[in-house]
Amino acid sequence: MENQLHWADYVIMAVLLGISLAIGVYHSLTGGRQRTTSEFILANRKLMVIPTIMSMVMSYMSAIIIIGATAEIYEYGSMILVWFVPGDFIGCTFLALVIIPWIYPLKLVSIFDYLQFRYNSKVVRYVGASIGILHAILYNGVAMFAPSIALESVTGLSVMVSLPVLAVVGTTYTALGGMRAVVWTDFFQGLVLIAGILAVQIKGLMLVGGFGGVIQEAEEHGRLIMDEVNPDPRIRNSALSLTLNAFMMDIFVKGFCQASVQRYSATQSLWAARKTIIGNGFLSQILFFIAGFNGLTIFAYYAKQRCDPILSGLVNTPNKVGSWVKVEVFKKNIGFSGFFIATLYSGSLSSLSSNVSGCAANIWEDLLKPFFGHRLSDYRVTQLNRVLVIITGCLSLGVAYVCNTMPGTMIRLTGIFFGACGGPMVGIFLLGGLFRFTNYIGAICGVIVSFTIVGCISVGSLTVPQYTPALPPGPIDGCMDFNETMFGNLNASIHTHYRYISGASATTTSVWSILGVHCMTPVVSSECWIQFISLVSITMASLV
Repeated sequence: MENQLHWADYVIMAVLLGISLAIGVYHSLTGGRQRTTSEFILANRKLMVIPTIMSMVMSYMSAIIIIGATAEIYEYGSMILVWFVPGDFIGCTFLALVIIPWIYPLKLVSIFDYLQFRYNSKVVRYVGASIGILHAILYNGVAMFAPSIALESVTGLSVMVSLPVLAVVGTTYTALGGMRAVVWTDFFQGLVLIAGILAVQIKGLMLVGGFGGVIQEAEEHGRLIMDEVNPDPRIRNSALSLTLNAFMMDIFVKGFCQASVQRYSATQSLWAARKTIIGNGFLSQILFFIAGFNGLTIFAYYAKQRCDPILSGLVNTPNKVGSWVKVEVFKKNIGFSGFFIATLYSGSLSSLSSNVSGCAANIWEDLLKPFFGHRLSDYRVTQLNRVLVIITGCLSLGVAYVCNTMPGTMIRLTGIFFGACGGPMVGIFLLGGLFRFTNYIGAICGVIVSFTIVGCISVGSLTVPQYTPALPPGPIDGCMDFNETMFGNLNASIHTHYRYISGASATTTSVWSILGVHCMTPVVSSECWIQFISLVSITMASLV
């Protein structure tokens, strides 16, 4: 593939990475120099509200959202854009009124401290911590993969080469500067991300004739979808499933994920923690809407050009559509393409640093401290946390390589990972908080049952054909260098890719082999229901 970037673009990307490293070095040399676990993990509980809001948003508003939301809406229409925001608003309100006043006063270092305290069982704590660590590593892998696939789409540089660079930079500044470096790097990278997505959206609107042009093309080609209310779990996106999924994801990600708990627990008061959650909700909703609307704008651009990039062979996956068009429209503006790639790297670095920091804290506090805590000084523990940051970064890199072989858009992969881990996590905490009679045996059994059921469904949703196909592609009669042979092949691919799967086929019992264990379960096509199914299964198993 021809390299579409100018040397100035590479300079801009290098500057971003350099500034991120510099922030880590600065915080390793100032203040207490990250010599205590309190400073390294919680910044001595003195974080300010505004940087913390940005850091929480950037922890999960990564390149996955920028690329994934664009790809999802480009292929499946605007349902996720319309119905995800209300669910997010409800979730943040519930967090501010219920979850934060419950968790913040406990002054936890690890969120899983609560499980041992509530259930009086170390086993429950170990199980919860293991699921939390697994989720963070899986999410990190997808977040790292996102900018690498964008870079590959415009330069031909293999993800096998670009992924290690991202991993080294993110883990290095986290290991050096601790939580304070992570938060301030997130703040800087958040400003870069906001500027990047706004620049791309404004440029896109100028090219397609403003909002009216986007809406016209989206409606003409069936992308403007807002009224799918069928609760059938085989349907990819419906109003109920999307709203419920956004609510559940908020409770999990912003309420019980270690990366978020570290941040709101490190603020100076309960009111500051509440303001952090409320501000996070507003900012994340705005950014998600802009990133999602970008998918409609890109479709409108290619519809006007009459050359669908996937169908014409310009890109081989919807995950690359956003990167390709942004480099194409900015190719005459030297430096802008590099700035866009830098935007993606900003999102991924923030997610990577936040989650490896949280994983290191969980591994030490929940898994190692009970056995080795009395033998090590505070300084040695801090050094061990740095080593754990590096190990977690390496594991995340391995997951990123695996993501390169998995089907589906990044939004789908992320939703499946969140569902498989998020449901059991939310369930085990809410059961402990809402039902006094729930004991550790019920909690452990509920998690095992829930994780097994949802794990099978999650794998099945990736391996079985979908009930909801991608929407028909845009026109291709305006493409250049389009020969007759290619056109014939494309007709065949259209017939194959955009067919509907019958209801009988979608619900047929399927068999997978998971780590050598054969499990049979009906396939749920929409990952949006996975967290709800998981929560119901853990609740029933625990109460029974």
